[in-house]
Amino acid sequence: MTNAQDICLQKVFFMRLRYVWHIFNGKTQAFCKQLTINGTLFL
Repeated sequence: MTNAQDICLQKVFFMRLRYVWHIFNGKTQAFCKQLTINGTLFL
């Protein structure tokens, strides 16, 4: 594998990783907000 291909693959990999992380982050934040709302209702 050439160096250019290697760099290209790494870029694609990191873009996918960032995309997945972004979705995961959004879901986690939504979950935390839901917990906070539920927590205030129960308190």
